[in-house]
Amino acid sequence: MKKCDTVPIEKIMTLTAHNIEYGVVAARPDQMYGWPGITRTADGDIVVSASERIYHTGPQSRTVVMRSADGGRTWTLPQEVYNSETDDRDASLRTMPDGTIVLTSFSSTDWVPHVVSGEFCAGRIIPDRWLSQWQGIVERMGLTEEGLPRPWLMRSEDGGRTWGPPVDTPTGQHSGPAALADGRLIYIGTGLVEMAEPILAWESSDKGDTWEAVGEIPRAADLPEETWLI
Repeated sequence: MKKCDTVPIEKIMTLTAHNIEYGVVAARPDQMYGWPGITRTADGDIVVSASERIYHTGPQSRTVVMRSADGGRTWTLPQEVYNSETDDRDASLRTMPDGTIVLTSFSSTDWVPHVVSGEFCAGRIIPDRWLSQWQGIVERMGLTEEGLPRPWLMRSEDGGRTWGPPVDTPTGQHSGPAALADGRLIYIGTGLVEMAEPILAWESSDKGDTWEAVGEIPRAADLPEETWLI
């Protein structure tokens, strides 16, 4: 069991803003919002995506979006977009040239080993009220510690107000795909087994319904004399 990571308070950088307006997009006393994505819609609104959750990892999570029609000064309440029984993470947003918004994410089972050990990390116990629920999910879904993530995307044709069903993708990365001017999507990442598979560039010409591997990106190589090739 690895140790819990801590950061000395003196190592935390303080940010200051000069002539910059800033505020809170979403806040709940019993939740955190992780790994946000942001995009501007065709009609000028700003949409932010995030993973609303209780802990950094765990099945109590859902993908939500918030909208601002006044340049980020005020925001709608979080709108649920997706909520599986596993851990839905890292929702990224892209607006395509025709105004379609693509949200990419992945559902992870990395939390299953914590259920087996009963700890998030060494010395940090999972509260009983959550542990019993998580154990029930593991048993009902037949999850194992070797489970692979499920990357997926959803599309919105009305500026992020409603969303279509999830579509599986060949990779899932924090930043999501790039939307090109001609309407193609380019998604760069590893396969589901990560380091056991190459880094590939995937192309979609139908807004993410199908994907074709169009190139392989070499991994960094450790060369003699402390030289790295990237």
